[in-house]
Amino acid sequence: MRIAIATQRREALAAFGQGLVARGVEVEWLPGIREAIALARGAAWGMLIQDDPCGTFREDLSDLMEANPFLHTAVMTDLAPEAFHEASEGLGVLCALPTGPGPEDAEALIGKLKGVGAL
Repeated sequence: MRIAIATQRREALAAFGQGLVARGVEVEWLPGIREAIALARGAAWGMLIQDDPCGTFREDLSDLMEANPFLHTAVMTDLAPEAFHEASEGLGVLCALPTGPGPEDAEALIGKLKGVGAL
């Protein structure tokens, strides 16, 4: 599976990316969500992870769904679980990830993808 990560913090997220690669995932790093949306129509990704610590992702993910409704999505955010649920309702977001994810979070994400039959 190919997973795109839309972030400007590639170096800070390197351990998470390496955790995904160690589990057989090909990672594509993108500089931001707007670039991801522009590429999403023809992208060969199975998932897009948006780095959004402020929790302002709703409009961006709505635009992404219009571009490619078949992508699995996850969001790196500091929102509390209830606030995340409220903000992501109806968007089909697989899960929230911490804003400082590590290899253990990569493993948990792979487990969720397997759970929904994406892997």
